[in-house]
Amino acid sequence: MGFDPFEKQFGNNSKQVDEVFRESRLDGRGLSETQWPAQIDRAATDLLYGVAIGGGTSTGDIGGVIDQVNFSEATGRFYVDGLRDLGGSGSDLDRSLRRYDSEAVGKLAFHLNKFRKELSEHGDGQMDVDRAVEALVEKAATEAIEDSVRVDANDGAGLRQLRDSSSASDLVMKLFSDPSVEAYADALIGTVSDRSTTTSGLLARLDEARMTTPLWKHQKQALRKWFESDQKGYVNMATATGKTVLGLATIAARYGALHPVDAPIAEDYETGGSDPRILVVAGNNLLLSQWREELDEHLDIPKDRTVPVDGDGGKDIELGWGTIEFRTAQSLLTTPSLRGYDLVILDEAHQYSRRKRGDERGWGDVFEELVDGSDAILAMSGSVDGGWKGDDAAENALENHLDRCYRFTIPMARNHGVIADFSWEVHYAAATEEDETKLAEQTQIIRKNLDSLTGELDAENLGVDPDDLPTQVGSYADLQSFAQSNAGNNLREQSEEFDLLATALFTRRPVRWNLSPQDDAIVELIKRHAPAQKTVVLVQNYDDASRLRTRLVENEGFSDDSVIALESGDDDRTEKIGRFKDTAGGVLLGSGKLLGTGVNMPDAEVAVNVASGGVNASLVQRIGRVLRNPKGDKEARFYHVVPTAVHEHAIDPHEDGQQLLRRAAEFSALGETFKEAPGFSVATENVGVTVSALEVAGEETLSTRPDSHIGELVDTDAAADALRELRAAVQADEASAGEQIEPVVARHWPPTTSDDDTGSSASGSEGEEEPQSEGLFPTRNEKYERYRLALDRYRAAKGVAEHLLGIDYEFHRENGSYVVYLPSEYSGSEFHEHLEEALDEYRRIKAVVNGEDGEKGSLPKYRAEWPAPPKSTAAMVDEGIAAAIGTDYSEDDPLFFAREDGELYELPLPDGRRLAVDRVYDPTETTDDGGAPNVVRVSTTLVEVARGRLDAETKSSIDQTIESWTRDLIVGSLSGELPAFAGDVEIGEQTTPVELSDDILSFVQASCENESSPFTKPDVLVETAMRSALDIEPGATETVSTEVSADVAALARENDIDLEAALRSALEQELQKW
Repeated sequence: MGFDPFEKQFGNNSKQVDEVFRESRLDGRGLSETQWPAQIDRAATDLLYGVAIGGGTSTGDIGGVIDQVNFSEATGRFYVDGLRDLGGSGSDLDRSLRRYDSEAVGKLAFHLNKFRKELSEHGDGQMDVDRAVEALVEKAATEAIEDSVRVDANDGAGLRQLRDSSSASDLVMKLFSDPSVEAYADALIGTVSDRSTTTSGLLARLDEARMTTPLWKHQKQALRKWFESDQKGYVNMATATGKTVLGLATIAARYGALHPVDAPIAEDYETGGSDPRILVVAGNNLLLSQWREELDEHLDIPKDRTVPVDGDGGKDIELGWGTIEFRTAQSLLTTPSLRGYDLVILDEAHQYSRRKRGDERGWGDVFEELVDGSDAILAMSGSVDGGWKGDDAAENALENHLDRCYRFTIPMARNHGVIADFSWEVHYAAATEEDETKLAEQTQIIRKNLDSLTGELDAENLGVDPDDLPTQVGSYADLQSFAQSNAGNNLREQSEEFDLLATALFTRRPVRWNLSPQDDAIVELIKRHAPAQKTVVLVQNYDDASRLRTRLVENEGFSDDSVIALESGDDDRTEKIGRFKDTAGGVLLGSGKLLGTGVNMPDAEVAVNVASGGVNASLVQRIGRVLRNPKGDKEARFYHVVPTAVHEHAIDPHEDGQQLLRRAAEFSALGETFKEAPGFSVATENVGVTVSALEVAGEETLSTRPDSHIGELVDTDAAADALRELRAAVQADEASAGEQIEPVVARHWPPTTSDDDTGSSASGSEGEEEPQSEGLFPTRNEKYERYRLALDRYRAAKGVAEHLLGIDYEFHRENGSYVVYLPSEYSGSEFHEHLEEALDEYRRIKAVVNGEDGEKGSLPKYRAEWPAPPKSTAAMVDEGIAAAIGTDYSEDDPLFFAREDGELYELPLPDGRRLAVDRVYDPTETTDDGGAPNVVRVSTTLVEVARGRLDAETKSSIDQTIESWTRDLIVGSLSGELPAFAGDVEIGEQTTPVELSDDILSFVQASCENESSPFTKPDVLVETAMRSALDIEPGATETVSTEVSADVAALARENDIDLEAALRSALEQELQKW
């Protein structure tokens, strides 16, 4: 073995190596622990550029003790300590990092810095490296979820919080701030470490067509139906319900990968080949920009990779695996040949305009050639909520050549939480003193060296040549990018002051991301609504939940039983959430994990989000499901609290001002995606003055910046439009003298009010009518609405007769009214009376309105639009209830029940129960705690398998998980999606009770009473749902080989013992004990 000159001094002891790093890079420089991660990022970059660490000072010095091999050993614990200090004790970040080996975290950080270096040296240097690295991490994380044995514990929704990062430490901090990271962290670290770091390998990974966001439920259903239609069909989905994402899913399913939770949809079908040609068509040229945004958001293909090039008659996006061609609908009519495409996506088909004189073909020819000449085709129409706006010939061609796969209306979207049925508010509140102190430490270092208004750096104070500094610094992000370049890294090596500036820049960003609001602001929001209204409060950690509960009970007059808090990971979440569900009002406090996978949240009226980081569509829509309003009898509201520094030393007005305007614009644009723009408000006068000053300073800064800077400030066209609108409002307001207590953003986009609000002022008039449809017959909506509600009442009664009772009936008209003949056991019942009344009213109103405009066709035209009745007159029947009586919302119009004297209609059933919009129930049964629990019994083994599939945090919610599986089985049964073994399930001797909610139990009982159902007992139906979800067929076996000693085998033979049977019995007994 050769002589190692450093063996005696350093050996292989990792403790000695990390002490060498600490002495050479962290000690003696006045760095706080919060700044350590940024300094370690710099050390990783030094190594990648050949700078020695620990024993030498020159590039390539062989005396460097720390190299790429032992870097994670030397730095891991300091990286983790710094991140935990940044997040604060008890935070999700702190708890997550405690679970992982610090060396593994250091290894992840090193590889992220390595990715950054490779990408920054690609091409002309214009790539947004931060966004590219984010995309690589999000794709790797999605792949890690797929590889993780706990894939069921995470749907990947939290990954959107990685956006807008500026460094490796920023990314790692955001990643481990997601409580669900534990489901895939180990696999992620391995995936990133094994990933090729060649430039070509990273670019290929960026281009990959991998969905990194899971599909919504209705999108899953639509995609499944499309595959079942041989990948040729059309969907009719309301505006803002994700049609473009569905199109992306077809691309990912055929040429890449769906998100792991959606992958089973496509696994049994043939998908596309190599180097495909994909055609995307729309009614106008705005489509390309929208699709590039969606490719970035959902496939994590950054916009730098989708810059279009001129194609044959349109624009093309060339990716490593294939080409996407974008064409306008009108151009198809003049294109000689439309054959040879692997996939065709016709977007917004309901807006395709009519052919012009001289066009070579009509729409019939176009659709025929596209269908015959392509491997797969998806047409997407939005006529379901606005009628067919384009050429009727295009509509006829669509329906003649393609089958409709799926239908999704605005009422269904509201019921699913896809379109908001609540108002939401961005609420600025003062940050805690502790957090502001951390922020001020970094801010003062930066402001000493950088004038954020002019973008000028103080070269003299930094001790560097002015020519070595960047000439244009539009924001902190520009300076951060420079600091991570080769030139910036050299400057950090030359000037300790510049290195400290760069470190402060990279540290301040995650400190701002982790700001917490003062308790006062949260308490005031809670008191505005609770305990009268059911209020869910999402805080950053268990300590926050415990502290707020104590204050509400001891200082704010809340009763002990009205405030329920999840104060540790050992709390029984099912029990506490169940208690909240059973109360008429009160407060539920818990971390953001309350809305995680596997948790069946009860309906609430108010939600307050205090979780760290930015808001995203996934969070708002998950909260929307908490605030679902099935009966339409409450005004639901969501507050997103934005902590804001208010002390002068913690603020850089010109940098923070432009970021405030940017974020407000992005909030506004986000709201537009689900048809509910937010209002803005401030918690206190002091916060209002601060936000007003930041608006003015931000606009002053942006007015000095070039258009290119402003264009790069926001990610989407909608956000850019909102930013222009807000800037114009600030400019118009600057003429006002003196300080503004209420910011422009709160006056320009004020929050809505309701009768329950007692807080800040807002716009809106009391008793404001809901807007009528702007489509066909707006002045006649009332008459057509009466027709719809009469029809839906009859559809419900007919569904009960045919699907629950299994009877066919006859009817005829007698003395001007309809008479229905039912079997004797139902004749004369209250149900019989309601069926006759519903049929009679429906037929009578139809006769009146069908010729309302003088033409018999007016009713069919109106039904093409079919607006939802306002909440004041009706509510939509729950999808599960509708499924139980044979109405499939993916194919049929939703059912609505009318309000009669303020009460929603309920249909009496022959057995004495009643069918309501959200349940089937027995009005004679008591529902208090003393009543019998809604229990079914299923195989113990299956329950334990289900527990094993769930994350430790969600094991206590096994009942809710089984409920979800049961609901999916019932809804799927309408379209024949029952598992092949549906009639073959038998429950074993060892069973475990599972408690179902009233709603789910009513669905199960209704399904079992349907004569065409393969289920006769609720227990069997629930166990079938579990087996389907867990992919365990009844009676299936697996061969397990084992060895026993010869002595044991001989003894078994001597006593005529069946060894295999004995081993099976012993194993089953042992598992039952477990």
